Amino acid sequence: MLHKTLHGALDQIAQVIETLARSQVHQTLYAELGVGRHVRHVADHLQAFVDGAIKHRVDFNFRTRESETERSTAAALLVAAASPDHARPARSC
Repeated sequence: MLHKTLHGALDQIAQVIETLARSQVHQTLYAELGVGRHVRHVADHLQAFVDGAIKHRVDFNFRTRESETERSTAAALLVAAASPDHARPARSC
């Protein structure tokens, strides 16, 4: 159930990003309106959850501020396309 919910949320994020990526104006708005910061924030929490499942300790304080995900719809689509099954390796503490 949780797996299906996560995939559904990532699909919705990808749809929003794809819509914004269709024009240069919208790509600019992606960064200027803070959509990218929100996408990065969701990605950080998803990664913290996945890492925490592996380590048996969730660190929701970890942030990757000023990442490419915040500025680029292409980078954000790569993040949104990643499933919890294929998440990045766990960060070291």
